[in-house]
Amino acid sequence: MSDWLIIANPAAGNGAALHLRDKIEAAFQKAGQTYEYRITEAPGHAGALAAEYISRGVRHILVAGGDGTVHEAVNGIMNQSEVPTHEVSLGFLPLGTGCDWARTQGIPMNADHALKALFSGNTVLQDIGKVSYLDPEGRPASRYFNNVAGMAFDAFIVEQTLGDSKHGWRGKIFYLLGILSCLRRYQPQHVRVEGAGFQWEGRALVVNAGICRFSGGGMSLVPEALPDDGLLDITIIEDIGPWGVIKSIYRLYDGSIYRHPRAHHRRSPWLKVHAENEVLLECEGEWLGRVPAEFETVPGALRVRVG
Repeated sequence: MSDWLIIANPAAGNGAALHLRDKIEAAFQKAGQTYEYRITEAPGHAGALAAEYISRGVRHILVAGGDGTVHEAVNGIMNQSEVPTHEVSLGFLPLGTGCDWARTQGIPMNADHALKALFSGNTVLQDIGKVSYLDPEGRPASRYFNNVAGMAFDAFIVEQTLGDSKHGWRGKIFYLLGILSCLRRYQPQHVRVEGAGFQWEGRALVVNAGICRFSGGGMSLVPEALPDDGLLDITIIEDIGPWGVIKSIYRLYDGSIYRHPRAHHRRSPWLKVHAENEVLLECEGEWLGRVPAEFETVPGALRVRVG
């Protein structure tokens, strides 16, 4: 069996995974690593490929794509029962719109540097989050996440801009335009948030639960998150109105969100979020459904290849 599975998303970065195929394969050949190069064909295919090849004996996976492709691969790793999850190493070649997970893990955005780092042999263990929720049809569902889950306005933006990232917008510009275009149409809802040693209730603009620091093309909604402390970093921002959001957008990028008097920071290994009206949920920029949602951490579950 090959040493590696390469999962390439042909839609990420305007087809960058296909344009870079020769470079990727040359790097593996130079490193003396055998591999299979598989192209995803539909949503969810990356997770199915990861689980399939682990059952065949592969223990190293490279995702060439964006945060959504990584999210799928992580779920494939976490849902398989062939081996303990930390025995599978995951590498990332960032090619998508945001690539926020790479920022926390120090994975280079440059393809040449990222491929070089892939074979350095350096790995770290990070926690994984698990969320149970209701899917768009109201059925119970669950999902693992390696970065940040967002509720309320955060998820509303994702739901309203589905597919837009395929039209060439990149990083901060895409997400910033998403905020501005959705701001007037969103109505904050009353939520009840409960974690270890705390409760909060009121009208919330956003509720975020993070394993890693960055989301939304470089925003820091959970700027103090540590990927290996066994805890979720939780940010609750009260309803501050459209003008309040516009005045405070810079805080989402410079890590100063907790200096805002109506932003709250908590840490907990678990989290429960309830709402009387519809409050949406997303993970890694993928719209999942709605609350009620229950979160937990799986400490040290994912082995990540870093520089």
